[in-house]
Amino acid sequence: MTLQKGEVIFHQPNEFHRVLANGVIAPNLVVIGFDCQSPHMASFKEKVLKVGHEEQELLARIIAEARLGFKGRLDNPYQEVLVRKDQGPFGAEQMIKIYLEQFLIQMYRRSLPARQVPLVSQKTPSAEDVYETILYYFEKNICVQLTIDQISRDNLISTSQLKKLFCEKAGTGFIEYFNRF
Repeated sequence: MTLQKGEVIFHQPNEFHRVLANGVIAPNLVVIGFDCQSPHMASFKEKVLKVGHEEQELLARIIAEARLGFKGRLDNPYQEVLVRKDQGPFGAEQMIKIYLEQFLIQMYRRSLPARQVPLVSQKTPSAEDVYETILYYFEKNICVQLTIDQISRDNLISTSQLKKLFCEKAGTGFIEYFNRF
């Protein structure tokens, strides 16, 4: 099965799967293993669903919390155990759980027929919202040596959009802004 940009698939427990790229475009993907006993999980079986901006933001927050709370590389597909950081922030694991639950609820709602979906705004965030989110990200990572790619990846924004946003909102580049922060 080939997934397109912005799509997600849920694998059943112990279901074999692998990732192949087309050799032209490097894939950006997130793999999260979890246990859930809810009968509603069956609604995801054999479905490919679109991920909206809100869900992308939740995935970014899960990744950011995991980086703050666990040692080692999160991009190792053979890693089976996460090791807690000694000085990780309070509640990192709980935040991951909360974001994952919210992600699953939103994906479940998205998979319902239109008449069953509660009316919830799915508006695209404004440039101001994105800017504020990145400023909050800077605050949370004040003691971390960040790269442009890491900032972009964690906030689900391209580096060119990030540069343009900070040029417009702060009148400077985002690394220069962060270094003054």
